[in-house]
Amino acid sequence: LTLGVIGELHPDVMETYDIGTKTWCCELDFSRIAEAANTEHYYSPLPKYPSTSRDISMLVDEDVTVASMKDIILNNGSGLLEKVELFDIYRGKQVPEGKKSASFTLTYRAPDRTLTDSQVAEVHESILKALNAELNAVLRDS
Repeated sequence: LTLGVIGELHPDVMETYDIGTKTWCCELDFSRIAEAANTEHYYSPLPKYPSTSRDISMLVDEDVTVASMKDIILNNGSGLLEKVELFDIYRGKQVPEGKKSASFTLTYRAPDRTLTDSQVAEVHESILKALNAELNAVLRDS
């Protein structure tokens, strides 16, 4: 969206009009500025209640996608799961052949209250069970 242009006068123009100092000019399209000013802006207020995060590292078959894991996690968050972030995929000596370890940070928050540890643990456990049931994912030992 272009609202206008700005630029320095060319030296030949400055010489023709006997302008001794650098001069800048601009042209503004006020109809476009008015359109942009009438655009509705939306925002989300800062949350009133704190979040809590838990990390999980799951061993899954090599062909299991991160997207499928994330979908299962989100579908089992019981409305309390605010964010899911993948932070590591590991393949190496500590992981069996044909497997990989995918690690996520799960952020929980309720819009109307501070969550207790037991509320988070209950949802967290249901996510782990769903991953195990649907993908045969196993919680990796630390």
